[in-house]
Amino acid sequence: MFGAGRELRSGSSVSTRGLQHRYEGRDRYGVIVEVQGARGRVRAGLVGRGQATGTAIGAAAVVVALAEDEVKQPGIWLAEQVVPPEPFFERLATRGLVPTVEALLGDSRSVPRL
Repeated sequence: MFGAGRELRSGSSVSTRGLQHRYEGRDRYGVIVEVQGARGRVRAGLVGRGQATGTAIGAAAVVVALAEDEVKQPGIWLAEQVVPPEPFFERLATRGLVPTVEALLGDSRSVPRL
């Protein structure tokens, strides 16, 4: 029980500082997305540092698309279903997030179908 003038101390700030120090410089991330279909395959990848920052930049780009009425469909959707990709990727690029994209389009017989 805590009396008047006493504070509850939390060990979480000590633990957080310890983890930040332990993993300093190890904030790298990488992601690869590959889509295959009847017309070919497209692979996109992104590597960087500061995963939380990258996530925030992507979320902010979606918010801008909503605020600027780029999304016309009412309802509940995944972002990739309704957010136009060109302005979205332009917004990411202005913040330094530029994915590499490789498209292998061709004969549908040579590409496994989904």
